[in-house]
Parts: sequence; structure tokens; C-alpha cells
Amino acid sequence: MPSYAYVYAPLSGQVTGTNFSGHSACNPGFGGLVDMGEGTSVRLYVSSYIRRVTMTKNLECCDGQSCGENYKQTVVIKLWGGLISSCRDYLGEVAYGHLSGAVATSKDLTSSDYTNGIFVGNIVSGTCTGCFTAAHVHGECKSGTMMTYYPAPLTAGSTIIFRFVVPSICSS
Repeated sequence: MPSYAYVYAPLSGQVTGTNFSGHSACNPGFGGLVDMGEGTSVRLYVSSYIRRVTMTKNLECCDGQSCGENYKQTVVIKLWGGLISSCRDYLGEVAYGHLSGAVATSKDLTSSDYTNGIFVGNIVSGTCTGCFTAAHVHGECKSGTMMTYYPAPLTAGSTIIFRFVVPSICSS
């Protein structure tokens, strides 16, 4: 039986859409699309198995649209796990799109990060024809499974959004 690591809701609010037609992943190789609304800032909340994150910024969302940079701004977060420091296996990636003030960083997680989350960016307001119809954050994952549905309520830091299988070599 596999063990799992989790990424929780980055804000409190509602799931406003999942894997719907006409909406594609912002980043190549990603899936598990979920749009989440009703917040102002986006934070990364993860289960304690995830011990390190690497966050990078790109302009992949709304590709091909004449939207401003904030609508296109995405943070891709690589997740590294392991219960012992000598075992830091790559678990997968999550990405959050339509952000302003996005942060890029690499860090080992502390107890405060698990409790308070890690600031990722702010949700952009406004609209962009063909891409962005209302304030929301776009989420997607690579090597993981989306675990929410539409129209689900979200509680920041406790509603599971994505699940990643823990490699057996690091789970003991």
C-alpha cells in the first residue's frame, strides 16, 4: 500500500472549475487542473513528508493571449520529500497561475511553514478575454493526482488539492 504526500488548498473559498473543456494546463506536462476563487493571496500548504521546495516563476499561463504579465505569471513549485535528511526524493510539482508579486525561492521547510504556509503570490483581479474571466488562482500538478471536485468549498491549509505517491525507498 503506497504512502502519500499532500498539497492543501492555497486559500479559503471555492473550487470554480476542474479539468474543464477549453482550459488547458499552463505548463507543459502538467494536468489536474483546478481553478480556485475568493481569496487575495496564495500560500503553499503541504503535509509534513514534504521537506524542501524549489519555487520558480515563468509566464506560461494565458499563452497566446494579449493579457498583461500578471495574468500570465505562474509559480512552479518542485516538491522534495523524505523523513530522513539523507533521503530527498523528488515527488512532483504544483503550479499556481494568475499571480502578481510572485516569489521564487528554494528552502528547507520549518515548522512555521507547515502551520502558516509559504507565500506564493497575490491573486490578480480583472479580466482577460479568452483566459481570465474573474479573480481566481489556477492550480495544476505534475506527477500527482488532483483530489478535489467542482464546486467544492476550500479551507486554506486543510482541504487536500493534490496527492503525490511517496517512493518506497524514503517512506521508512
